[in-house]
Amino acid sequence: MKKQKKYHGVVIPMVTPFNENGKLDIANLERLLKLYMDAKSIPFILGTTGEGVSIPLTMRVEIIEHAVKIAGNRTQFYAGISDTCPINSIILAQEFYQLGVNVFVCHIPPYYPLLPDQIITFFQSLADKLPAPLMLYNIPATTKVSIPLDVIEKLSEHKNIIGLKDSERSIERMETLAERYRNREDFAIFNGWTTKSSYALLSGFDGIVPSTANLIPQLFTELFDYAVAGDKEKAEHIQDIIDPIADFHQQEIPFSHMIPILKVMMDEFELCGPTVLPPLTRLEARQEEQIRKSMKELDFAGFEPWANAQ
Repeated sequence: MKKQKKYHGVVIPMVTPFNENGKLDIANLERLLKLYMDAKSIPFILGTTGEGVSIPLTMRVEIIEHAVKIAGNRTQFYAGISDTCPINSIILAQEFYQLGVNVFVCHIPPYYPLLPDQIITFFQSLADKLPAPLMLYNIPATTKVSIPLDVIEKLSEHKNIIGLKDSERSIERMETLAERYRNREDFAIFNGWTTKSSYALLSGFDGIVPSTANLIPQLFTELFDYAVAGDKEKAEHIQDIIDPIADFHQQEIPFSHMIPILKVMMDEFELCGPTVLPPLTRLEARQEEQIRKSMKELDFAGFEPWANAQ
């Protein structure tokens, strides 16, 4: 069995539930957090799937405040502090820390394409000012910049940078990261490519951050446990169940439709309404209806999230 580092496990990039008026849906926030905790997973709030950078700063603090109050000390909290303004990231981190956040997650500020030395300066400067550990977040699908591997190596030496969440879809990159860091006790690696969850864990990654876990967290917990135990056959069997569900809201569709589709799927389980914040938009009514009909063809392996979330 793989020895687990301090930072490991299934970290769920939590969908942020909104009411039709765009305000926080506290009732569904509570249902989601209970669902995650029952599955022994860790919430990652205000990430890409949570529409973090689209949420006003005051509402971001409100979301963290409610989440920590709901969960108490029953779970850790990872929170996204990404912003186009680094000062905002620091201010948010300070407020989140006071509320009880354990780990901060941040990607490169979008808009200005940073060069490698600028990426190093940005993350080092940010980590110096944070009151809790920082996890790097590589997601070129939104930032349009991939954090180079040698830059990650340099940043991994910083005492307040404890790991990397990598969502770049590259098998070669995954294998290199696993080779470099699976035996580094002070630096954890998390995979954000849902359909490669078992592959990453069996290769030596410490955790996974799959958006599809918003729907089926328990299956990802089982996958993680089998992979850590070295049971390749059972881990890959669960991955085979997960893949069609993940592909339903991720594969061969515009990136800007992924979250609206996922929220419609969650609405079918009464876990989250379909409202998204600008600049994202809800799908057309006919598209939403087609998604609901097509979901009947998916195998959720008998999972009933609403029943578990009561």
